[in-house]
Amino acid sequence: MTMLYEVKTGHTEKVLKAYVKLNDKTRGDRMKSMMRYVILAGLFFMTPKALNVARGGYVVCWIMGILIVILAICRNWFTYVDLLQKDKYYKERIEITMSFGLPAFEVKGEEKNTYKYHLIEALYEDSELFYLRMEDSDLFIIPKDSFTRGNPEEFREFIQNATEKKFEEVHLHL
Repeated sequence: MTMLYEVKTGHTEKVLKAYVKLNDKTRGDRMKSMMRYVILAGLFFMTPKALNVARGGYVVCWIMGILIVILAICRNWFTYVDLLQKDKYYKERIEITMSFGLPAFEVKGEEKNTYKYHLIEALYEDSELFYLRMEDSDLFIIPKDSFTRGNPEEFREFIQNATEKKFEEVHLHL
């Protein structure tokens, strides 16, 4: 494989935060999930009145409802903190090298994998990062400042041509 572009990156705090936010933004069941939290919290808020529960029951139900609201609002943050504690690539600062050429791209970390471009399901981009969403739901995040061969502008054109897809602009406010 002839390498045209190379990126050296890793699972940094910025990359993990972007991973959590993009997954939340592009996940198809996001609204269903939020509605479940709203309904569950509503049930806890209304149950004491509907069942004419004693004062202690009111307090317990309202505390549970408030905790559910907090969980709904902060779930991305909880996921991010969990990743910081469990992600081996982050904890051990393992470098990831991504090499893009024809007819595929290669990802080397602790192991080496090769991917054909047709396996890329969607392309996303913000001002600092490229995101390659794979068919198996893997997500490769490429910081624009981490190219060691080639440059981000040419890479954008190359990957769009290789995948026959266009980048979708995202605003994740990292």
